[in-house]
Amino acid sequence: MDSVTGIGYKPHSCYIRFTYAENGREYEGLTGISALKVKRVAPGAIIRARNSAARPASYYVQDPYCP
Repeated sequence: MDSVTGIGYKPHSCYIRFTYAENGREYEGLTGISALKVKRVAPGAIIRARNSAARPASYYVQDPYCP
């Protein structure tokens, strides 16, 4: 299952760091999120990261704050 491992803040943006697995290997990703919505995410939260089996290190998170 894909899950949030951390939350970060920059002067004009926020981001979440997360892990996901493909073919038995774990990967880490990073995606931006609005300051208003970051309050709804906590480490350990489940998210949905989409990726290709052919390119597992490439990912797309459509809606990181809604599992």
